[in-house]
Amino acid sequence: MEVEVFSRSHENEACGWWRAVIKMMKGEFLVVEYLGWDYSYTEIVNTDRIRAINPNAPINEKTFHLFEIAVPEDVREYAKIEGVHKEFQKTIQAAICRYVLERGVLRVISRTEGTQRRATMIQEMHFRNLNQ
Repeated sequence: MEVEVFSRSHENEACGWWRAVIKMMKGEFLVVEYLGWDYSYTEIVNTDRIRAINPNAPINEKTFHLFEIAVPEDVREYAKIEGVHKEFQKTIQAAICRYVLERGVLRVISRTEGTQRRATMIQEMHFRNLNQ
């Protein structure tokens, strides 16, 4: 079974999660063989240092998409109200949608690129609703 082991390669380094394969189990101890090395390296570890492999990809610069929407002057007072953008945020499927007072914009953070397209399509309707 492939797992991740909380360990370090040298005594001077910080611990991290390393990919390994369980070779043998005896009570609460396991013999693991680390993957990704040019040579075979095994270690006996306690079960509290083992976890299942994380199926999520690591976070990088493409994980989150940030964009801003200029708020018209006539609705900036209403845009300051806490929670007024919740429905807009839900509709465009954004993780965060906040008004930035200093810049007069809505700052939107999302996990998908399609959020910006959806926001562009319905932003005028959102601002019209705020004005009413």
